[in-house]
Amino acid sequence: MMAKVAKTKDKGQFALIKLKVNTPEIFSFDQSTEWMESILTELNAPLEEGDVLFTEEAPQIHFKGEITKKQNVKYGDIVVVKGDFSAKFITTDIQTGTPMMDRIDVEVRACYIDEVIKKKYELEDEVTIIVDDEEYDLFLYQSGKFDLYEVLREYAFINKNPYPVLGK
Repeated sequence: MMAKVAKTKDKGQFALIKLKVNTPEIFSFDQSTEWMESILTELNAPLEEGDVLFTEEAPQIHFKGEITKKQNVKYGDIVVVKGDFSAKFITTDIQTGTPMMDRIDVEVRACYIDEVIKKKYELEDEVTIIVDDEEYDLFLYQSGKFDLYEVLREYAFINKNPYPVLGK
């Protein structure tokens, strides 16, 4: 069953207050969601006039996962996001310049803490955090809102192949 996470007016931002403590919310987003479409658009290399893409596959993007709000003794209210992110997008072969499809498939493991807490515990240089004996990528929430768009965008571009080669 898919639960709805309360969305704010800003793209990809969600209200922390709408989540129940220790109750995972399952959700799914694809290119039909405006902010996911913007990630896909940014991933796609522009086709030039005369370029031919030899595939029947259409670019697509998808994320399915769960959000869990937890109360941590040290960090207070935290939000844990676990899920699977995938994208098929147009890129260019670095050797020939030929347009091609590439793919990203990555597990997302993110934990949001309040930006005030990050400063309190001097975590400015930290990029990961251990919660319940599991390691997560560390992100911040502000004013009771966490931004899933920025997290998924970061996962997309960190995991995008910088040297795509057709047929490999």
